[in-house]
Amino acid sequence: MLLQSGFLLVISIATIIAYSPSINSNYFNDDYAYKFHDTEINLKSVFSVHHDYAFRPLEMFLLAVLQHASPENTWPIHVMHLFVHLLFSTLIMIWMRRQGFSRFSSTLAFGIMALSQANSHAVSSLDTISHIISTLFGYTAIILFVGSIKDRTRFRYPLYFTSFFLTLLAILSKETAMFIIPSVFMLAILYLIKYRCTKPREIIRLLLLCTPFLLIAVAFMILRMQLNLKAAAIGSDRYNIGLGFNIVKNLIMSLFQALQPHSSVNLYFDIINSHWINVAAVTLFSGILAALSIWGIFLSKHRMLSVLLVLMLPVSMFPTILLNHISECYVYSTIPLISILIGIGLGELSERYNNLLCKTAILCLISGFLIWNSISVFSKSTLLYQNGLEAEKLLDKIKPYYSEIPVNGKLILINPNTSNKTEYSIYKIAGFRFVIDGTIELNRRANRYDFSSMVIKETDLSTIDTSNSLILQFCQNQVCRFSR
Repeated sequence: MLLQSGFLLVISIATIIAYSPSINSNYFNDDYAYKFHDTEINLKSVFSVHHDYAFRPLEMFLLAVLQHASPENTWPIHVMHLFVHLLFSTLIMIWMRRQGFSRFSSTLAFGIMALSQANSHAVSSLDTISHIISTLFGYTAIILFVGSIKDRTRFRYPLYFTSFFLTLLAILSKETAMFIIPSVFMLAILYLIKYRCTKPREIIRLLLLCTPFLLIAVAFMILRMQLNLKAAAIGSDRYNIGLGFNIVKNLIMSLFQALQPHSSVNLYFDIINSHWINVAAVTLFSGILAALSIWGIFLSKHRMLSVLLVLMLPVSMFPTILLNHISECYVYSTIPLISILIGIGLGELSERYNNLLCKTAILCLISGFLIWNSISVFSKSTLLYQNGLEAEKLLDKIKPYYSEIPVNGKLILINPNTSNKTEYSIYKIAGFRFVIDGTIELNRRANRYDFSSMVIKETDLSTIDTSNSLILQFCQNQVCRFSR
């Protein structure tokens, strides 16, 4: 017990240190669209639409409260993200203990969830509390639902209604919580199969219990339509729905992202720049970790539960798994399952091969994995902090031109030529990309809302109407008027 407490303390401190560079990181890119400093907090504002693609009232409320309390600081938001993330990691450990897993397996799962570099995007950003809490509420709702269908006492009713309520909160946090719906149906079917429930009465009972969850999702989608929010459509664009190989690709890439401990930023540039020795080393390490975990799961007495968790991996990514392209941020909803599976596998191996050599090898593997992840998280958090500084510098360079923007006109920002060899996700960006999805901040800084802004490439300039516009570009790392 003392050893477990010490491990939890060390991992918690390591997590805080790993994320410490981003604690004071400032807004950039689409973070600006989630600033509610000057928005009055009431039911109307919380449940109003703030973006053309998202309806997330719970996120809006939480951010608005913190921003009103401390308008000039971002650390309250970052601390909230980190606290909820560590709470989620702790709840995973507690759930595993209640399922009969060893302290070693449970604490290992806690460590992997807390320190996985794949969680960096969700935990370090300023606009991703929606993803953290929707995942937390989602898994809690699923666990309580399972408890309600297995329980035959009067306690099944509070379990069920709490599950239903948490599902509602999860979906109002972020659309990705839709993974709850296929999960409850799948678990209900597996329950019928496991306990050989063939009586029509029992089948109808479970169907009736699942239906309200589906109705929540349908009601939410109807509400989105009424609010005229953008909906994903089948097509070839990056964020359109694809029904082909993209699903397999998303699953494989997400699983690899969850298993590998190297910074995804560095790994991306290793691939782009053909540093194949580095890529091979990361792949080999991840492959060994996965192979040992699978071996341990095969030996485990909890094999059936492990198979169930494996089946839930693609379901946990619904509906984003259907998109042609997904951000690494969405891997957050899969990491809980991965951390539990690794905890089960390596924990079982440690117990089964109870000799000094095997235990030492497993402890070295786990230690290396967690330390490597810690370094990766620290590196990625540092990049986000630097991006916040660069965004402020950019806004200062644009500031002198606000008075020159035509009334009811446009501000067109021409992004310098960049390459996929220099940019990656939200971590490595350049030019006007620091404000590309948050141009509302330009209106705030100018104290004018009569103009619109856009960031384009110079090659796209001929395709848009440039009348009544101010066009800016980069000139030797400075912002200046565009000259043809």
